[in-house]
Amino acid sequence: NNLNDSCPNPGPPQAILGELCLAECNSAGTCEKGQCSCQSGRTGIDCDILVGGSPSILFIDGDGLCDLRTSTCDLINLYADKIMDVDTLSCYFTELQQSGSTFETVGDTTRVNATFVTYNELECDLPKKGSYQVKISNGNTGTQLSDPANYLVYDSLCFTCDVSTLSCTEKSTACLIDNVCYEPGEYNPTDIHQYCDPTVNYTEWK
Repeated sequence: NNLNDSCPNPGPPQAILGELCLAECNSAGTCEKGQCSCQSGRTGIDCDILVGGSPSILFIDGDGLCDLRTSTCDLINLYADKIMDVDTLSCYFTELQQSGSTFETVGDTTRVNATFVTYNELECDLPKKGSYQVKISNGNTGTQLSDPANYLVYDSLCFTCDVSTLSCTEKSTACLIDNVCYEPGEYNPTDIHQYCDPTVNYTEWK
């Protein structure tokens, strides 16, 4: 006999599954044929969101770090609480610029349309490749914003970075010349008579 045929299904009947609601609507609404009908002032697929409230960022994929050696770093995945599947779901980016070993925000904030992935995940294209302070909102008016989270894009050949301290430290095992990272022995793209030798100088060609 087929094992699946001989073992009873431990879950509820399929007919009942279609009638169940996520988190039983958090006691803030009624379940009607698998859909929550929320009380006044509540919204969301499980009535867990206060109307006019702000979402929160739980964490960013990759612990907020993106290495240019292994990724194109042009898309950010965020895990969040109290986000909605609405057309106005947005990411707000403020550029982070390195100053010494730390970073500071510079310039204006840019809004980008977010893509709702699941009830606790969304993704956004970066305005351009770089490091950012990120906020999210269910709206597109710049209000009801989450607390900020930081996202650092770096090259692990030349830097060691830590989001918790918002810092990047240069390595002396590769060359960083004119803000471009080169491996030991790599030639100057504009002069084949010069090459990277970090044992001599990791900021200039040899």
